[in-house]
Amino acid sequence: MTAATSFISEHGLLCWQCQTRIQNHQEAVARQVMDLQMSLNRRTAWNGRAHGTIWGVAAILAAAHLAGWFGGVVILCAFALGAGLAWRAQWAFWMALSLDIAGALGLIVLGATGPWTGAPLGVMFLAVFPGALALMNWTLRAAYEPSRADSGASHIGRIR
Repeated sequence: MTAATSFISEHGLLCWQCQTRIQNHQEAVARQVMDLQMSLNRRTAWNGRAHGTIWGVAAILAAAHLAGWFGGVVILCAFALGAGLAWRAQWAFWMALSLDIAGALGLIVLGATGPWTGAPLGVMFLAVFPGALALMNWTLRAAYEPSRADSGASHIGRIR
C-alpha cells in the first residue's frame, strides 16, 4: 500500500477527503443533537407552564380553605413544580406524574362517591385535566432522564 492510496498518511493523519467527510458527519450529528435538545427544552417549558397553571389554580382554590400560611406554601409548591418541569428536573417529573395520577383518580372517586350529588359527572369531567397532564408528562419522560439531558450524541448517529 502506498501513501497515495491509503486513508491515513505516514504521519498518522487522515487524508483531506476523509477528514472533510468525518468533520461534516460530526457537524451533522451535533446539529441533530442541538435540534433535539432545543425541541425537548421547548416541550418541557410548555409542560412546566401547563402544570404550573393548572396546579397553581387548584392550589389557589385549596388555599382558600386552608388555615394561615399553609395555603401560600401550597401555591409556592405548585409553581416550583412547574419551574422544575421546565428546567427538566427528574424529581419534578416523578412528582408531577404522581400528582397528576392521584388528582385524576381522586376526582373520579370524588365524583362517583362524593358529597356533591347535584353534579357528579361534572366533578368526574374535571379528571380530564390532570389525566391530560399525566399523559403529556409521560410522553416527555425521555427529556427528564439524566443521561439524555447531559448528552444526546450517543443515540443520534455514528460515524459510517
